[in-house]
Amino acid sequence: MMKHLLFLFMSTLFVPVLAQQYHPILEDGKSWHYTNYDNMGENPYEYSYALHGDTVIDGQRYAAYRNERGNASSLFREEGGKVYVYSLYYKKERLLYDFTLSEGDLFNSDGNGNGLLVASVDTVRVFGSPRKCLHLCLKWQYGNGMEGIDYDNPVVWVEGMGSDRGLLNTYPIAPNDYEYLNYIEMPDGRKYDFTQIGEQVKFVEEGKVWTYFRTDPPAYMHFFSLFIQGDTIMDGKECKKLYGDHYDYHVPYEPICFLGGLYEEEGKVYLVDNVYNTTDQWVHELLYDFSHQVGDTFTVDNERYHLKLVEIREGEDHHGRDYKAHVLQWDSDRDGWNLGYKYVTWIEGIGSTYQDLFEVCPTMGKNGFLTSVTLNGDTLYSRDLPEVFKKMLGVKHVTTDESQLSDKKYDVSGRQIKEARKGQIMISNGKKFVAR
Repeated sequence: MMKHLLFLFMSTLFVPVLAQQYHPILEDGKSWHYTNYDNMGENPYEYSYALHGDTVIDGQRYAAYRNERGNASSLFREEGGKVYVYSLYYKKERLLYDFTLSEGDLFNSDGNGNGLLVASVDTVRVFGSPRKCLHLCLKWQYGNGMEGIDYDNPVVWVEGMGSDRGLLNTYPIAPNDYEYLNYIEMPDGRKYDFTQIGEQVKFVEEGKVWTYFRTDPPAYMHFFSLFIQGDTIMDGKECKKLYGDHYDYHVPYEPICFLGGLYEEEGKVYLVDNVYNTTDQWVHELLYDFSHQVGDTFTVDNERYHLKLVEIREGEDHHGRDYKAHVLQWDSDRDGWNLGYKYVTWIEGIGSTYQDLFEVCPTMGKNGFLTSVTLNGDTLYSRDLPEVFKKMLGVKHVTTDESQLSDKKYDVSGRQIKEARKGQIMISNGKKFVAR
């Protein structure tokens, strides 16, 4: 028996540790989309390059980087975490990326202390998977032995994506360079924008629509929506107008109504309203606070609820974009409710996945859940309707996009329109348009 235990213990010492999976840059069909300006920073035009097809040169297989007309401008190969580019003009290749570098390494050194210094190395999540991310700064050596490092203008390399300048531009942006990378599109249509790195997803955006399904009471089961449309100033704050469509389940066919002004500051999302429509009793209600770290305790809803952030889940993939999900524990005993619900999940840029935008804590009462979030027609988040509710509604299939919103039309004051006049501004499905 002791011999078997000793063998088991020794065998565990030699179990190989699996390295993080490497994500290649070179995938057929992947494309890089750019905007270019003239030397005055004006007259922008957009264009793209895509990896399509390959060729063999001197026994090496290269992927072709082609423009919209299908002409190859460069050839690439990838090996052992390094990416090489072959110049069709000079008939030779050079090292373009090296994802095996560590912090403090010097890339493309000329032997005199000049090159790209790896200032830091960390991990970012792209489409839900971890990728190595390098931040590199220009480093140069003066003749008197002094050195300079430009920490203010780094270039970012992300494994599987390239640099935040584009595939070929691995150095920081030059003052007279007017080419910018907009996004990278994967072969399956998912898009990646480098501005996502370390940036908090914006919450208050023009054209954003939240769609919910109200489940209780069953007699009033229905979809409803909240949407942002237009600007306003409330109590001196610049806000976006928040409207509700079929918001109250007691009057499910009530026209849209104005719910208040939304604004966000440093990760905090506020709703502004004036009590009893007076001008001197303004309320700035904190709905969400994404600025906290795990372990922090804070209050929301005018200090009505006590919450504790217990977990932050990085890289939740929703329709090709990564989000941070915040899991919060509700101190219901402290608040005196004793309802038994202990946790709620918030997603940056999305909100609570629970009953509606204002239900930041799992409370009793109106029941329902978030089914979709769209931004100017693009789906950011979606959740299918459970089968039990489909059966109760008597339908075989229910989608959870903007098609569930009311097709009724309203004027800018929220009054339903029966017949629109030519040129009249109308709102339908959370979007503004002009009748023709």
